[in-house]
Amino acid sequence: MGKNVDKNSSACESVTVEKCEELNNYVHQQITKEFDLDYTALKFLLIDDNFFLQDSIKIQLEKLGAVVDCAENGQVGLELYLNDPERYNIILSDIEMPVMDGLETAKQIRESNLPTSKSVRIIALTGRMLFDDPRSQLFDGSLKKPFNTEQLDTTIKEALMR
Repeated sequence: MGKNVDKNSSACESVTVEKCEELNNYVHQQITKEFDLDYTALKFLLIDDNFFLQDSIKIQLEKLGAVVDCAENGQVGLELYLNDPERYNIILSDIEMPVMDGLETAKQIRESNLPTSKSVRIIALTGRMLFDDPRSQLFDGSLKKPFNTEQLDTTIKEALMR
């Protein structure tokens, strides 16, 4: 049946950190693909100042059955959340916006001490993949623009599994 491999053998030495990470990523992708998400049970708050992108994302989510409320900047999004924090499961927020950016919005939501302030999932929508700002830890995931429905779905699933 299975071959026993001595962990000190050259076969195990040839497994690199990169290969382990590649395998972990593959397994994670398979899990998220098989995770069937019921979007009809989800309510999103979408915060973005680009109305074309906002409309596009809203249509994608509504086709999956989700309810989506939209805000044109972080201040409006924060007000919507604070007025009804139990309403939203997931917040999708652009980072660079006028009035209040996405980093400040996420910070204020997390610091609001409302019952859902720590559990609501916040996903950053950004033109950059990684942030240098320490406030990026306030997010449960990020999506690099532009993205497709499959990438959106995978990122939402990953955020919900955190």
